[in-house]
Amino acid sequence: SVTGVVPFIRQTRTIQAFAGEDFTAVQGIGDVVFLAKYRPFNPDRFKNFDLVVAAGPKLPTARTDHVNNQGLTLAADMQPGSGSLDGIFWSYFQKSRLFNNPNLGLVGVTTFRYSGANNNYNGSQSYRFGNEFQFSLGLNYSLFLTRPVDVFTFVRYRNQTEDRIDGGILPASGGKWIDAIPGVNIFLSSNWSLRLSGDIPLYRKLEGTQLTTSYKFTTALLFNIPFSGNDLIMN
Repeated sequence: SVTGVVPFIRQTRTIQAFAGEDFTAVQGIGDVVFLAKYRPFNPDRFKNFDLVVAAGPKLPTARTDHVNNQGLTLAADMQPGSGSLDGIFWSYFQKSRLFNNPNLGLVGVTTFRYSGANNNYNGSQSYRFGNEFQFSLGLNYSLFLTRPVDVFTFVRYRNQTEDRIDGGILPASGGKWIDAIPGVNIFLSSNWSLRLSGDIPLYRKLEGTQLTTSYKFTTALLFNIPFSGNDLIMN
C-alpha cells in the first residue's frame, strides 16, 4: 500500500518571565510524508500475526520562516516544518488473540527518521535536526458499540540526537522521552476512521536546559481508497 500524510500543526509556547508572560502560537500545514508499505507475510496463512514495513521521504513542504511579535524568526523547533528532505523508515506488528482473547492484541510500532539539512535556515545558515528513533508497544482491544471501536494504550520510547547548526552541535538539544499514549480508533465506515489520542509524559532526560512538551493531543482522520482488482490501498 501507499500512505500519504498531510499534517496540520498548531504549536503554542508560554514562557513565564519577570516581565510577564510571553505567549507564542504558530500554525500551518506541516511537511508531507509518503510511505510505500509492504506486508511480507500472507495474512491468510498467519491469521493471528501481522507485520508491515515501510519507507519513504518527508518533503520540505511547510513554512520555516514564521516570526514572533517582535519580527524575529522563531526557533526551528517552533516552525511547522523542518525545511529538510528526510528519510522515514517504519514498521508495525500485531499479535492478535492475546491470552486467547479474540479482541485483545499486542501492537508494536517502530519509526526512524534520518534527517537532512535545511540549508536556508535564517536565510544563510544550515540547520539539521537530530536523527530520531521511536518505539511504541502496547495493547489494543476491539469492541463494537454503535460501530467498531479500538481502544488502545501504548508506551513510547523516543530518542533524538543533538541538532547541528552550520556543522556544529547545537547545545541544549536532543534527549530521551518516555510517554504513555492512551487513545481510541473509531471506524466510521469501511473506508473512514477517526483516531483520538494523547501523550502523557512519564520520563524525560534532556541534553542541557531546554523546553519540552508537557502534553500532546492528536486527532487524525484516515481514508482508505481501494484499488480494483488487487489489495493495494492508499491511506
